[in-house]
Amino acid sequence: MRIQYTLPGLQPAVTTQAKSAGPISPTFKNRMQQIAAGPPVSWKQILRLDRTPAGPGSVGPPPKPATLEVLDVASERLRWRNLLVRHGGGQAQSGIPGAPPKVQRMVAVLTRMQELEDALIARSLSETGG
Repeated sequence: MRIQYTLPGLQPAVTTQAKSAGPISPTFKNRMQQIAAGPPVSWKQILRLDRTPAGPGSVGPPPKPATLEVLDVASERLRWRNLLVRHGGGQAQSGIPGAPPKVQRMVAVLTRMQELEDALIARSLSETGG
């Protein structure tokens, strides 16, 4: 049975100088000199705490679908308004028949936000005279 005393990926790298100059089976002394000649590393580097772990927080966002168009603000506002109309935005206060309560609440929140946005835009237009 062979015991491996080093962790894979954390073994010291063998330099090109040691590859070319050393014997095929280096002695213990030569091997220790090669290890000692390596760059000094901190304990954080040894434990790999200086690297960002791969996970949901470090993975970038997915690529934008080719069918998604980025529109201007007015077009986005119209798109949201149409979405609310399609999904019963006018009936949000009385409820959407057959929809789960969570969906009804979300449509009600979106409808209220739409009303507030409309009021804000109307106020802004009346103050600026535009």
